[in-house]
Amino acid sequence: DSPANREFVGRFKHEFGQDCVTDDPIEAAYSQVYLWKRAVELAGSFEVDQVRAAFLRGIEFDAPGGRIAIDAKTQHTTKRFRLGRIRRDRQFEIVHQSDAVIAPDPYPDVAFPGWHCDWTKNGLARGAEVKIGN
Repeated sequence: DSPANREFVGRFKHEFGQDCVTDDPIEAAYSQVYLWKRAVELAGSFEVDQVRAAFLRGIEFDAPGGRIAIDAKTQHTTKRFRLGRIRRDRQFEIVHQSDAVIAPDPYPDVAFPGWHCDWTKNGLARGAEVKIGN
């Protein structure tokens, strides 16, 4: 429950109908556009390399789900974790949420042993080959 979320949901329902509901992928796509917009504004350009460099400077946005930021090292989004239960009205009851935003870990060691990502330095450091299945 926030002004940003109420505005987002209101505009969504106005555009697509009062019975339509939003979801996490819709909110993520919406937020990505505004994160890119901020990077373009910081870069003062639409040039890809300049926009990518702007992401390394720290981009934040008051998204419908709360404040998010692009982590310079991983180029992934920090955000709050929420676990919800679907209600009969197709909305969610939040049953658990993290106390703070969670830093992204695109290569968790349990799935990608030895892999690390730091785009402020040398980019992706590959670990052992990841095998799925037999």
